[in-house]
Amino acid sequence: MFVNHDVVYTGNFSLEGIDTIWVKESFRNIVFLHGDGEELIVKEYGNSETELMRAEQRGTALCFEGSSKSFKALVNFGICGIGFSGDVSIGQHKIELTIPSGFKGQIYGESKSGDIFLEDTWELQNLQIKTASGDTNVGRIRAEHIRIESASGDICVEEAWGDRQLFSASGDICLKEGRGNLHAKTKSGDMEVGGLNAETVLESISGDIAAGFSTVTQPVKITTVSGDADIKIAADSSVNIEAKTVSGDVSVYLPLAQIISRSEKHVLAHMGSSAVENTPVMYISSVSGDIGVDD
Repeated sequence: MFVNHDVVYTGNFSLEGIDTIWVKESFRNIVFLHGDGEELIVKEYGNSETELMRAEQRGTALCFEGSSKSFKALVNFGICGIGFSGDVSIGQHKIELTIPSGFKGQIYGESKSGDIFLEDTWELQNLQIKTASGDTNVGRIRAEHIRIESASGDICVEEAWGDRQLFSASGDICLKEGRGNLHAKTKSGDMEVGGLNAETVLESISGDIAAGFSTVTQPVKITTVSGDADIKIAADSSVNIEAKTVSGDVSVYLPLAQIISRSEKHVLAHMGSSAVENTPVMYISSVSGDIGVDD
């Protein structure tokens, strides 16, 4: 995953009174790991030209910020009252933060061209990640609010529980499992999301959308312009479905559904034993893309 370079700095930080860990870097990868200890351990990897990041406590937030400048120098400054020095340099390498497993606060990570990794299983209050061209890879996360956004990087999440927002312009979005509301949006990237069970909004311009619903309990809106939409719904769901396109094709194959009306460009269907007026609505639309719905 990473080029093998030397550790140019290691530091331990107390999290007493800290509810937010904030990390901002220009080009190095940022890696968040779980640890068994009581302190946050920071390791910076690089070479003889790596400039160390600055760190300070701002209220209840512990903040780390890297520099976009590259130079070779001897640094000697304090971080939150802790001094350190070393011969450092910049390299497109990584910053590794090992966070005690008991930390349940907020994590904010931002990188321009570097990737961000949140490995292991996490329970947090909030998670926010932002990249420009870097990718984001998240393992398993439970949080009240989860927001991941990127300009051109890919977003890949193994499992996420909570109120989820995933936004990418040209990068792909992948969410394998999880529960909670979801708003996912791309322009030219493809989207593949699964395990959906709550209020859902999926938007794409030219990218394709593939979505799997374990059940439908709240409104769903899926829209594309030129991308295709491939939607799978659990057979025991109760939902009203409206799928329509302007110049694409619509295919709805749900053996247990009642087809209310069907044409080449527009299909209305009802699934489940509940009355139509008491059933949530799934609305799927495309301009020139094709729409497929099955179980």
